[in-house]
Amino acid sequence: MEITPVVHKAPLKSLDEKMNDLPFGAMDSSANHQFNFNEAISFIITVDTQDEIDHYWNILADGGKPGRCGWIKDKYGVSWQVVPSVLGKYMTNPTTAPKATYAFLQMSKFVIADLEKAVA
Repeated sequence: MEITPVVHKAPLKSLDEKMNDLPFGAMDSSANHQFNFNEAISFIITVDTQDEIDHYWNILADGGKPGRCGWIKDKYGVSWQVVPSVLGKYMTNPTTAPKATYAFLQMSKFVIADLEKAVA
C-alpha cells in the first residue's frame, strides 16, 4: 500500500478516495463541533515482513506519535496499527498467545524477530 497525500485547498465536507484500491470515504458533520480524531476510529495495516512494518511505521511517525503494541498516531491525529500477519497465528494458538501478548505489550513498533523468539 502506498500512502500518497492528497492536498485540497478548501476545507472538505466529504471525501471519496481509494486506499490500496479500496474505497474510502469521510464526511464532516454539518453541525458546529469541537471534536477531533480519537482512538475510536483507527486503521490497521497488516504486513508480512519487518521491512514493511518499518516502511509504514516511518511514514506514519513523520510528525506523528508512536504508541504501544504497534499503535501510532499520524501527524493528523489518526490512529493506525501496523501489525505483522504472523500475529494472527500466534494469537489463535493457546500455547503461543500468552507469550506473544507478553512480548508485544513491551513493544512500541512490532518487531517480528522478537515475537518469534518469544513464542519459540
